[in-house]
Amino acid sequence: MAQNWQDPAFAEAWDARHLTGNPARAEHLSLLLAILDEVESGWILDLGSGSGLVAQMVLDQKAKARVFGLDSSTAMLGIAKARLARYGERVRLAEGDLTVLDR
Repeated sequence: MAQNWQDPAFAEAWDARHLTGNPARAEHLSLLLAILDEVESGWILDLGSGSGLVAQMVLDQKAKARVFGLDSSTAMLGIAKARLARYGERVRLAEGDLTVLDR
């Protein structure tokens, strides 16, 4: 299946299988959270934030941390906005393509 990140149906399907579709995903997320173990507060940059699953995990474990998420997919950011709405001012999301950022 081609990956059309702008397609809302594709984004929803990807999000539904994000944690189960890749056997190594849980280990990767565990390592990421271990790296952030010393972080208590401040902004954490989540590049390629997708549907906000990683941001949610970070925000749940780091009560004083904030996350800035950047993704190029409008569809994925829509899912992330809904998922992360309860965190209010602790999260900011922006649409952008890392391959063309110039500032």
